[in-house]
Amino acid sequence: MDASERRLAVLAEGAYLINLLALPLIGTLYCVATALKYMKGASPALRSHLLFTAWGSLLAPALLSGMTYFYYLQLGLTPHFWFATLSFLAIFHTSFVIIGLYTLAKALAAKGL
Repeated sequence: MDASERRLAVLAEGAYLINLLALPLIGTLYCVATALKYMKGASPALRSHLLFTAWGSLLAPALLSGMTYFYYLQLGLTPHFWFATLSFLAIFHTSFVIIGLYTLAKALAAKGL
């Protein structure tokens, strides 16, 4: 991965973390647009970073909201629902952030996933 691809991988991973931590819609749009724009002709290392950020940005909110809805259907608005939902959101959101930090470190080291 050359310097320009490394910079693009770091920007994509940073946008993934921004998507999770601060600006969800803007981060998702940037990750998907970057992946669509630069996927063709990218090295395998850059392609892996772009694919991860695009799919992760789309999968994370779908999984988090889908499981919340599933808990709602199963438990209703009971204390069990709130406990299960908040536990699930805390554990999985933190997991997505830790994975994002790991992939950012890989991008900074100019390595693929």
